[in-house]
Amino acid sequence: YTADAAQLTELTAGVIDAYTMEKRYVTKSGRIIWGLLTASMARNASGAPLFLIGQVQDIDERKRVQAELEQMYLRTQQDAQEKALLLNEVNH
Repeated sequence: YTADAAQLTELTAGVIDAYTMEKRYVTKSGRIIWGLLTASMARNASGAPLFLIGQVQDIDERKRVQAELEQMYLRTQQDAQEKALLLNEVNH
């Protein structure tokens, strides 16, 4: 039971009008790509569900760059800690 299934249940029941979430998708070749899923429900005049509307936007490049930035930040933090330790040893 995923978050997507929970939101789909709420969407179908009319609890929410739409939802958006980041999801990983697996291609036929086994490669993982990221998508931004937006879903809403078309309803008739009495509010009963007619059909689901879904759109997936490719955000794979954004997620890749975000991961690279996080790794750079972690390396920078680690380098700063190592330099601080070295300076502390030199000064004492």
